[in-house]
Amino acid sequence: MKLDEFREKNISLAQQIETTGPILARIKEIAGDDLDAFTNDLNGLRDIAKRVSDGELKTNDQIEAAVSDRIKAVKDGYEDNAKALREANKALEQKATTFEQRLIRTQIDKEVTTVVIQPDSGVRPEALPDVLTRAYNLFKVEDGKLVPKNGEAVIYGANGADPMTVSEWIVKLRNEAPHYFKGNNGGGAAGGKDGKIGGFTQEQIAKMSPQQKLAIANAQKK
Repeated sequence: MKLDEFREKNISLAQQIETTGPILARIKEIAGDDLDAFTNDLNGLRDIAKRVSDGELKTNDQIEAAVSDRIKAVKDGYEDNAKALREANKALEQKATTFEQRLIRTQIDKEVTTVVIQPDSGVRPEALPDVLTRAYNLFKVEDGKLVPKNGEAVIYGANGADPMTVSEWIVKLRNEAPHYFKGNNGGGAAGGKDGKIGGFTQEQIAKMSPQQKLAIANAQKK
């Protein structure tokens, strides 16, 4: 529900930006980034112009001094506003980063848990928190998809062309952390005398899906 609300707000905001963008761009060309400072500056210059028109300011020195005082007041106000805006923007960026991290974790939780709870995964239920912790450190979310990475390098799956899937990672995890799996006392799956595992050669197993590999590994453990 929170995610749907966030998306609806983003859509509404995008529509508002599309409507007001051209108008704001034109105003920015004239007034700059700080409309309050521009308004104060304009009012101040109008006041000076009126004083000149009324004869209150007659010499160039008087006019220049009046303009300088007005510019200094506007500049001081602008700097105070700019500082407040920078601090507010920093706080918003921190909130956005936190929310993005939560969304990423939510997606990793969902996809990894979906694979782990499959009967043929062989993962012990109590090992799920540790498996998820490993997944957080390995998977990134890019274009809405989980991509395993070692630093900035993508870790590819069995076909050598696509990123390693969660299912393939679970198969690999059996060797890295065998204690996470049922019926496993830490050793690897043993092959038969003919070099086969579960009646299949290594070449045949290499061509199987991650689910098929897990099924064979679990059968060997039993």
